[in-house]
Amino acid sequence: MYLAPCSVCCSVGIDKQFLAAPVKSAVDKFQLLLEFLKVRGLVKQHLDSFNYFVRTGMKNIMHANKEIRYTVDKNVYLRYKSVRIALRCRLSDITYAAPIYVDIEYVIESNGKKSIATKSDANLDAQLRCWGRTEKVILIQEQLSNNRIIIDTDKKGCVQASVMSSTEARKSTTVIVTEKQKIYLSLNQCEKKVPIMAVMKAMGMESDQEVVQMLGRDPRCGALLFPSIEECARHHVHTQQEALEFLEGKVAKSRFYSASVEKEGRAMVILRDVFVANIPVRENDFRLKCMYVAVMLRHMMEAIINKEAMEDKDYVGNKRLGLSEQLLSLLFEDLVKTLNEEAVKEVDAFLNKSSRSRFDFSTYITRGRITVGLERALSTGNWDVKRFFSFNMKSNIGQTYMSVLVVARLSFIGTLEQLSNNRIIIDTDKKGCVQASVMSSTEARKSKTVIVTEKQKIYMSLNQFEKKGPIMAVMKAMGMESDQEVVQMLGRDPRCGALLFPSIEECASHHVHTQQEALEFLEGKVAKSRFYSASVEKEGRAMVMLRDVFVANIPVRENDFRLKCMYVAVMLRRMMEAIINKEAMDDKDLVKTLNEEAVKEVDAFLNKPSRSRFDFSTYITRGRITVGLERALYTGNWDVKRFRMNRKGMTQFEKSRKVSGPRAVQPSQWGMLCPCDTPEGEACGLIKNLALMTHVTTDQEKGPIISLCSCLGVEDLELLSAEELHAPNSYLIILNGLILGKHRRPKKFAQAMRKL
Repeated sequence: MYLAPCSVCCSVGIDKQFLAAPVKSAVDKFQLLLEFLKVRGLVKQHLDSFNYFVRTGMKNIMHANKEIRYTVDKNVYLRYKSVRIALRCRLSDITYAAPIYVDIEYVIESNGKKSIATKSDANLDAQLRCWGRTEKVILIQEQLSNNRIIIDTDKKGCVQASVMSSTEARKSTTVIVTEKQKIYLSLNQCEKKVPIMAVMKAMGMESDQEVVQMLGRDPRCGALLFPSIEECARHHVHTQQEALEFLEGKVAKSRFYSASVEKEGRAMVILRDVFVANIPVRENDFRLKCMYVAVMLRHMMEAIINKEAMEDKDYVGNKRLGLSEQLLSLLFEDLVKTLNEEAVKEVDAFLNKSSRSRFDFSTYITRGRITVGLERALSTGNWDVKRFFSFNMKSNIGQTYMSVLVVARLSFIGTLEQLSNNRIIIDTDKKGCVQASVMSSTEARKSKTVIVTEKQKIYMSLNQFEKKGPIMAVMKAMGMESDQEVVQMLGRDPRCGALLFPSIEECASHHVHTQQEALEFLEGKVAKSRFYSASVEKEGRAMVMLRDVFVANIPVRENDFRLKCMYVAVMLRRMMEAIINKEAMDDKDLVKTLNEEAVKEVDAFLNKPSRSRFDFSTYITRGRITVGLERALYTGNWDVKRFRMNRKGMTQFEKSRKVSGPRAVQPSQWGMLCPCDTPEGEACGLIKNLALMTHVTTDQEKGPIISLCSCLGVEDLELLSAEELHAPNSYLIILNGLILGKHRRPKKFAQAMRKL
């Protein structure tokens, strides 16, 4: 079968070397793009994914949740037989909505007698795709791979192995973590962490030697497991029964109410159904699950021994793109489980009555519940599935694709805005008080200094100070002890001196007159917890703050603060000008402002009784138009009060936001994701765009693939001994998180799979 296409190619004279040759010309590459789009299209992966949900995914979910039973009498039940969608309306272009039908088998009770009835084409009243005459587009969601072992560290820096298990019947997260050289299991169903060796014994692996053999022949792995073995022995846990009794006390009792669960044991049910739920357990045989845990432990120990074995969650290989099938399956599964749970509650309430009428189980399947849930998710875009608390998506759907992604591309102007440091900015705070702020930035220090007015007095605000410091106390602490000299620095305008006078009086009321008194006064306002150095304590925290942090862009040499005092005086003068004239805080249109300022300066010069040579051109202030244009382009705000124009431009990304892993560009995304085409603001780096020729695969039936792997020489895992699990020169074959077995020649196996 495989050689047939080659013989056909040879018979018609096709040059295979020409077809396999690289495409060098840009024109030829563009033709290749067109041909690719003809074959694949842009949305083929979405259509294939939705078709898989309709044909396979929905049936798997219904099969996994096929029975609803009365909690007291297990003979009272309802069973789903088969499910299908009536596509007639969809195909005839009447509407996109299509009803879901299911065949059911259920119990009817009449006059104390029970009988089994069947019903075909029972309508679940669930509909798909489109409501309200508007088309909806489900966006692709980037998620961590399900059923994949991820090795990383927790908040405390301890190495851990985590698996997000996902099947049609169950979704859970399993974490195995190291703590004080011991290894524990963490599950939401357990109140406390559980020793991993107690878990292994509870699953039937009572021999410590067999567990060590599963980890391989490296003696370091056995040494890392030894403290956990000792802890298990200290709790007197040696047999499976002792381990189950030990775990029973760790399980949160409030989560289970079923009598059958209590009878079988909560610990046993959790280990079978919740703990690494992607590994099936048949007839309480936990051997496959024990081997999977041994693989997790081996990966953890390799990461402890060699830090380079640690994995990056943002690596593309650890991610999966959730298409419509994955998202709809998750939502549909939650709605079906909720439907069944509500039916059980209503049946229990009815059958517990002493006197009751005829009972029909099928009447308790609430019609419309699935439809309402689907409509809510598709109309709002919020996939808030609390049952699977690890999955909570919001605002990922819109009427059209462009309404979701408002294109606001990053620009070079946006990067220039980060360079506006060491510049005095006059504005108002939240209370409307005028303030002057400076974002100081040097190679040695970055800080923010704010001088603000409050109740007609002026204060200095620094993050390193617990309370605001009076500005005159700051000036005296920097050696400017004379109030008259400070007033002279502000200029000859008497209004500036009048604005500073309340601050001078406040400083005198605190009995601060000399530099030493000012330093002692400010010492009590510095946050003590921020400094631990003995040299800082000896020199004085206030002195160090004023020298190194306060307007850090102004250097201080040999404790001479004169330049810094003059800089503060400039800040005070600009603040006072803004208080006197509110227009000093605003940008006006640039050319007329330039002319007005030039006229003012010329008038002031010509009105002097004695003056030097006059040159009008020297009064055209250079840079004023440039500064105004830059400010408008940086911020995007066209605030021209002369023409009553106030328009907001491009949105700004918060520069102080900590860039987390999901927002950052990953090298492994090369060729698949566009690093630039992402919106600004809150969604920056979270909403991404695939490359045009990215090929996204969709779910397939795993049964044929498992059979194929067996034919290609994969040894069944159930036939392997504990020591053979990590034997040298053999490699594990894993399919969607399920370990199929081992292969002696991995390269040959990989080549055979790629040829298919």
